[in-house]
Amino acid sequence: MITCMQDNPSMFRLRASKFLLLSVLILSQFLSTQLLAQRSKSPWQTLTGEAPLVIARGGFSGLFPDSSVTAYSFVSATSVPDAVLWCDVQLTKDGVGICFPDVTMTGSPFDFTSKDLKRVSLIRGILSRSPAFNDNRNVISTVENIATQFKPAGFWLNVQHDAFYAQHNLSMSGFLLSVSKTVTIDYLSSSELKFFRDIGSRRLLQAFLVDFKKQSPYETVYQVEETLGDIFDSAIEDIKKLADAVVVSRLSVYLVSASFFLTGQAKLLQLLH
Repeated sequence: MITCMQDNPSMFRLRASKFLLLSVLILSQFLSTQLLAQRSKSPWQTLTGEAPLVIARGGFSGLFPDSSVTAYSFVSATSVPDAVLWCDVQLTKDGVGICFPDVTMTGSPFDFTSKDLKRVSLIRGILSRSPAFNDNRNVISTVENIATQFKPAGFWLNVQHDAFYAQHNLSMSGFLLSVSKTVTIDYLSSSELKFFRDIGSRRLLQAFLVDFKKQSPYETVYQVEETLGDIFDSAIEDIKKLADAVVVSRLSVYLVSASFFLTGQAKLLQLLH
């Protein structure tokens, strides 16, 4: 008597799923081992094992007045050789670009010419800190002066208020076109999407953008100052068209409860990648 046994199809599916799961686990273990081996060869505990990028916003601004010559010079004396100097670009009344932390209603740079500001000294931004470094050596410097005096390994220009200056007949894109002839701009960021649209559409800036792409690992960096929660896919696509990198706040990455406890990680990074 010959007996014919027919395997259950569900059993095959079960075996296939087990095999697939085992393959995924082996691959994950292999990748983890490779990544750990790469990390073990480097003293830096980063994802790739490479040294992190050090960005000095306004120089050594935690101790010295933000964007002062003293703050920038202290970076070259104490930080890593390839530290990036961050400059918040503001425009004076005569269209000169200076490194200055912010504009306020009381004493904005566009109210004065670059000649007027030569007589002005910077002081600490947080008045509760020591006034020991408030002296006349901390003059307001132009973008060109910072670039030529310190010759940083990386120079980051952050454009804050392009629309505001346009209302006062001052052109930030025109300044960038002019300064790019003498200064190497490695990074360019802004919190205004319209700014990137404008410089991308202006024919006068086409040559500047071509050179900028050659000089920098990132073409443009978009800075989002607001906290992002759920973001539409269409907004993500718009950002990707305008910028190659995005700077977001920590609260846009990590979800925090009303009691200031971490509750998880947002999906923003996955969408941007």
